[in-house]
Amino acid sequence: MKKSSNDNADYAEDPQITQKLRRGRRDFTLRNPRYFCGLSGNYCDLFQMKQIDLTNIRKILVVFVAGIGDFVEFLPALKALRNRFPEARLVLLTSSRTCSYASSYPFIDHVFGFDGRLRKLLPLILNLRKQRFDLMINFYDLDNWRGALRMAALFWSIGAMYRMGRDTDGRGFFLNIKIPEDSNEQVKYAVYFNKFVEFFGAQIVDPNPCLQFSEDDRRFVKELLTQNNIHPQDFIIGLNPGSDRFTRRWYNERFAKAADELINKHGGKVVIIGSPKDIKLAEEISGLMLHKPVILAGKTTVSQLAVLISRFNLFITTNSAAMHIAGISGVPLVGLIGPGNSFKDCPQGDERKMALITKNVGCSPCYKWKCSKMVCMKEINVEDVLREAEKLISQG
Repeated sequence: MKKSSNDNADYAEDPQITQKLRRGRRDFTLRNPRYFCGLSGNYCDLFQMKQIDLTNIRKILVVFVAGIGDFVEFLPALKALRNRFPEARLVLLTSSRTCSYASSYPFIDHVFGFDGRLRKLLPLILNLRKQRFDLMINFYDLDNWRGALRMAALFWSIGAMYRMGRDTDGRGFFLNIKIPEDSNEQVKYAVYFNKFVEFFGAQIVDPNPCLQFSEDDRRFVKELLTQNNIHPQDFIIGLNPGSDRFTRRWYNERFAKAADELINKHGGKVVIIGSPKDIKLAEEISGLMLHKPVILAGKTTVSQLAVLISRFNLFITTNSAAMHIAGISGVPLVGLIGPGNSFKDCPQGDERKMALITKNVGCSPCYKWKCSKMVCMKEINVEDVLREAEKLISQG
């Protein structure tokens, strides 16, 4: 049951510490005892200005245009924000590929998806502008000026009074509530999400994300495995060769060789997962294998995929949503990181069950979608994967 709006009045632990905000010619303050400066654990003493009463925030728009992997890591922070503002209307703007799964979480009042097509952007902005949000928050980083300018245009077009977000390397010029961020800090993204909502005095009750799936999803996966002659006692090796970013993909022949070597030594069965667009990729790997795998790419929803991954005894995966789901589910995984930052991209969960393979080549880390050299992925060889897989299997 939702609390009354008066229950929010306890956020001012120390009214002497406030946050100065700038919006046009107006100065604001946020009544909050803790203004987080980076992630070093230091807090700033701020000027006493006219205070903002958070109990008047009735409509919140959260902007989190990212993939499913980042979304599941973000869930504890989003749920904490809901608990902090129990009577506010909480709306999420996310990517189209995340929209359907995000809609399954009941504490989000509405989810809007954006697929990047400009012809759909104007109607979306007009719709959001009509809702007159009191608070608009961007939880994702501003890793380049092009993205920052796009986010600025979005924020100004929607027109919320309070514009909050991560001021990555000073790019949050359009925000009037800024969370300082230094991109050189070695901090996991999930930690930053959680620290972000603590700015409001929100409490992270459970830092571990809760994946959403139903009993119907469990039954579906059980039947799917049975139909493919896979039984509860079988040792299952999962492969996830796909990724939205081509630069994160490993080589088909290496996936095939690694899987065959593991089956030769340990027995069991191989299951290849992925989205519908990964079916061809899975078929190519299957054609290179001596021990034919079961191809389940394109046959599950995200929630069903979460149940399926939880059945794996070992999982070899690219840096993807599936990697984050496996980490959260406690499935032993070998993650092929390549580009990106293996520390920041590490899933939440038991790190003793994770082996993230990355090669520190001269151009890493990077977040490119296209690369002609792919040196970081080329240097990950089959022996690297087998060595880490054996360590995980030996743990039992």
